[in-house]
Amino acid sequence: DHLPARLLVEALLGLLEPVSARRWECPYYKINFDMSHIAWILTANDEGRIPEPLLSRCQVIRLGGMGISNLMNVAEREVAHRGLGRSDLGVIERLLSAYPKDHPSLNLRTLTRHLEDLEAMNNLPVTH
Repeated sequence: DHLPARLLVEALLGLLEPVSARRWECPYYKINFDMSHIAWILTANDEGRIPEPLLSRCQVIRLGGMGISNLMNVAEREVAHRGLGRSDLGVIERLLSAYPKDHPSLNLRTLTRHLEDLEAMNNLPVTH
């Protein structure tokens, strides 16, 4: 059992359970707070790794992965924001299209890395 993860789950359980959240005690100041009015949003990449007691206290909303069209909408805004050109948008589209459909790397993190790489290449000095 992984101790930090278990401590985190135990702390969250007390905050997600309405009865205990009403009289939650701050471990540092030893003062009670009513935490029952807080809306918690928890995210996970792998639902299977979430302990059942924690999962049972959450409303689970499963989101599908991002498709190339979703990522290209973001890329259009980012290309303009970063001062990149239209040709860079084409490069991004070709890079993303190289991944198989529903590949886990079709995500914002990968898109951001590609955009940062294009920015870095565009900022290289021109040599003749």
